Amino acid sequence: MFMMIKNSRYQTDELKAIVDPVIQRNSYFAHPENLLRSMMTDDRPHIRELALRQILKVQDQPKRRVFDSSQCRQLTLTKLCSQS
Repeated sequence: MFMMIKNSRYQTDELKAIVDPVIQRNSYFAHPENLLRSMMTDDRPHIRELALRQILKVQDQPKRRVFDSSQCRQLTLTKLCSQS
């Protein structure tokens, strides 16, 4: 995804106006759980180790709220900054 965003910066302004909203709308990949999932399958061992440490750190923290099984957690889209 990073490469797609990076390569889209070299397009004309007209194409950027089409591509940027699509990338923003599909920003579910930037959700923390999805980032950790992709880090766990990375080819680089140090990235996998970092993801494991983050997961273990979160598991050690006290629970913030009681989970109500009648409610589904909403996935909120992350605002991406593609101008940098």
